[in-house]
Amino acid sequence: MFTSIFTVEMGLKVFAEGGAKEYWRKEKNRFDCSVTVVSLVTEVIIFAFPDSFTDHTITRTLQMARIARVLRLLLHFPPYQLLASTYISLLPQLFRLASVVFIIDYEFCLMGVAFYGGQINRLNPKLLGTDYLRSGYMMLNFNDVMSGFITLFALKIVNNWFVIMDAFVAISGQISRVYFVAYWLIAVVTTLSVVVATILDRFLVEVEEREKGVKHSNIDPMLLNGIEGIGELIKVRKRNLVSSH
Repeated sequence: MFTSIFTVEMGLKVFAEGGAKEYWRKEKNRFDCSVTVVSLVTEVIIFAFPDSFTDHTITRTLQMARIARVLRLLLHFPPYQLLASTYISLLPQLFRLASVVFIIDYEFCLMGVAFYGGQINRLNPKLLGTDYLRSGYMMLNFNDVMSGFITLFALKIVNNWFVIMDAFVAISGQISRVYFVAYWLIAVVTTLSVVVATILDRFLVEVEEREKGVKHSNIDPMLLNGIEGIGELIKVRKRNLVSSH
C-alpha cells in the first residue's frame, strides 16, 4: 500500500516538476526516487517469485527502506535540526578521531595475535571451568586479525571484559592482565572519553549559537529541504571555516 502511494506521489512530482530531467535535478527527489524504486522492486520480486524466498529477512530489510523517507520529516523539528547540524559539523573531527581509534585497535590487535594466537581452543585444558567457556565466548579470541578486532570491540564496550581477561590469564599467566588493563586505559578511558567530550562540546556550541540567533537564518531552511539542505549546509560550513582562518 505504502509503495503504491510513494509511486503515485513520485509520478505526480515528475509531472509537476515539468519532466523527469527537472525532477532529477533536486537531490531530495533523487533520495525519494531511490527509496521508492527499492521498495517497488522488492514488492515486484516478492509477488513474481513468492516461493523463492523462504527466508524473508532480506526482503523485510529492503522494505524498511521506506522508513528512510520519514527521516526527512524529523528535520522539521528543532531538536532534530540541532542534532543534524551538530553531527554534520563534527564529521571532519570524527573522521580524525576514528582514525586514531582504528590505529590503537590495530596495534593492540597485532599484539594480541602475536601473544595469544592459536591458544584459545576447546582442546585447551586450562579453559575448563572458566566463566569464559561456560558463557560461550570462544569466538572472542586473537587467533586471527578479524577475531581480534571483534574481541577488542567487546572489551571496548566493557561487556564482561574481566571474563575475557581471566580466560587469557588462565592460559598465559598473570602478566596478561597488563595487556588488557593497558587497552582499557588507553582505548576506553582515554580515547572514548575524548570522543564523547568532543561531541558534547560541539553540541553545546551549537546550542549557544542557536540561542544567540547566529544560525537560525542560515541553517534551518536548508535542513527543512532534507538531503539537499544537508549538502548545502556542508558547503556553508566549509565557507565559514575558510573565512575564520
